[in-house]
Amino acid sequence: MSSHPWSGPRSRDGCPPDRAGTLGIVVETDWDTKRDLILRCAAEVFTTVGYDRGTTRQIAERAGLSQSSIYHYVGSKKEMLGEIAREVDRVFTAGFDEAVQGGGAAGERLSAALGNFVRDIIANLNSWAVYWEEQSSIDPEILAEVMDHKRTWVRRYRELVRECQRDGILPSEASTTVLTEAILGAVAGIYRWYRPGSSPGPPEVTETFLALFGLGTGLPVKHS
Repeated sequence: MSSHPWSGPRSRDGCPPDRAGTLGIVVETDWDTKRDLILRCAAEVFTTVGYDRGTTRQIAERAGLSQSSIYHYVGSKKEMLGEIAREVDRVFTAGFDEAVQGGGAAGERLSAALGNFVRDIIANLNSWAVYWEEQSSIDPEILAEVMDHKRTWVRRYRELVRECQRDGILPSEASTTVLTEAILGAVAGIYRWYRPGSSPGPPEVTETFLALFGLGTGLPVKHS
């Protein structure tokens, strides 16, 4: 049983990937593959025992590599945590960009963005948990960088929510900020309860959230 204060998720198959580039790293060479493996194993260790108690030896054992390889491909434990935060930042920014680049009505774009958000959290449960729970341990410069990107990401969601309010899809009288934070907060908390193998898949989770938020059809609905 984990001694860490939150009940974090567990990987499906341990560290070896069931698909390449889980953290959004472009896996083209052996170097990329090993770096991706190390970061995913680091995230699993930090999720299981906490960042403070996790060690490079534990990470190396999970990755099937030597400790010297860990330092060679990524660096210290602190550097691993910073890289996990940066990769999570890249993944979620890319997910939003992918959702909105095709255009469409505001409801369609917001639904697509939330669908990608759900997908990417479930694909990166350990990394997202570490990113969210261990922010106080991230290098201050890296933390400032990713938090700046997060503010931009939230602002872009807020603009979409405002469009949906104007289109009658979300309640126009409600605070746009409150709506945005409520929607993103609900989805962001997936890592606290989602269990691969027993929880529904990303499409089903997305459909549930969209129905909850009144975004199932992307069309105007009546709000009492």
